[in-house]
Amino acid sequence: MRSGLIRNQHIVLKLAIFIIGISSSIEVSQRQIAAQSLLILLYMVPEPRLYGSFLFALRKLISWFAAYWVFALLFKVEFPDAVMFCVTIMYLALITVVVWASVDKSRIWGELAALRKLRCSRGVVSYVLATYLFLKQYLAMLKQKQMPDGIVAVISSAIDSGKLLHANAPKVAEQVEKLMNHEGKSPASSMSANLYGLLFLSLLGLVFSI
Repeated sequence: MRSGLIRNQHIVLKLAIFIIGISSSIEVSQRQIAAQSLLILLYMVPEPRLYGSFLFALRKLISWFAAYWVFALLFKVEFPDAVMFCVTIMYLALITVVVWASVDKSRIWGELAALRKLRCSRGVVSYVLATYLFLKQYLAMLKQKQMPDGIVAVISSAIDSGKLLHANAPKVAEQVEKLMNHEGKSPASSMSANLYGLLFLSLLGLVFSI
């Protein structure tokens, strides 16, 4: 089942949900963050594949959680504080997945057409795009290389990858300019998807204020 009620939401609405979702996790009780998490899980019902994406994210965090609990034991972090910290991390993973794992890249680029034409915002969009392309290339380079032994060798490998990436900077700049000037097709606005997102945003604010 793929209704598009989350996927087809406007990028500005997605960004608002993400910002409110992140800010509402600061200095809250375990019961409140549990209520917000339950609301998000119910919100994900129209897009069931997001549950799989969230479970995948949790599997990636298992080793990090194990390292954190070792750290917590060594430095005698209070058990309730350690639990709350882990719960908050899982909540942040949940809100990140529900917003950005359902993104249609071609749709976003069309929705950003107005920002790409304005002089005041064009530079920001261009900078974010260039950063994304550089990061994508850098991670691809590191993935192709065999991980060396020892911290010095790891640092040296990372520096070499950075130098190679710097040499490719003109190609990245050309790619950014080409994308910035590409008009693309403006996506049709989905009223039902945007209303669904606004309803969730209102409920999230309501739960946070309780």
